[in-house]
Amino acid sequence: MTLTKINKELKEMGYELKVGIKNFYFSPLGNNPKIFEPIVLIRKLNDLTLHQWKSELQFQIIYGTKVAQ
Repeated sequence: MTLTKINKELKEMGYELKVGIKNFYFSPLGNNPKIFEPIVLIRKLNDLTLHQWKSELQFQIIYGTKVAQ
């Protein structure tokens, strides 16, 4: 599993996965008006499958934005 492969799939959802310090976070693409950047507390890229990364983003979009408001 590579970051490029994950980002190719997440691009359809308007986000990309970026590497932070000891974690990962989803960042909106382009002119996406969303400021919210959900953090995923996972240390290694391969700790989740591609399906799990996409599910995590969907969960963060649905529930994380409600917390951030």
